[in-house]
Amino acid sequence: MRVKFSGNAADDVLRRHHRSPIVPAHPLRLGFLPLTDAAPLIVAEHRGLFTAHGLRVQLQREVDWATIREKIIYGELDAVHAPAPTLWATHAGLGCAPCDVLTALILNLNGNALTLSRAL
Repeated sequence: MRVKFSGNAADDVLRRHHRSPIVPAHPLRLGFLPLTDAAPLIVAEHRGLFTAHGLRVQLQREVDWATIREKIIYGELDAVHAPAPTLWATHAGLGCAPCDVLTALILNLNGNALTLSRAL
């Protein structure tokens, strides 16, 4: 017997009862600025770590924090690499339309560095 599911309720049922993850229709659009604290995202994509863990991620290089903020507000990005105060201000609607945001991961604690060997 085959059962056809559709809609969010169906996705919830499938997530609870199947071991394989449900792949979203589009990849996770993750915006970043090319700074040292974005290195883990860039390296993860380059080394195939997202794919190895079943994630479809599309990194999008952005030009400034305001662009990142606007794209998250209007749904052009699903996730972003951004300073915490930018997200707090976005949630509060300071200088922009208020938007619910969630901080799920911290990439650094003000210790940005790229260390190279002397041989290079």
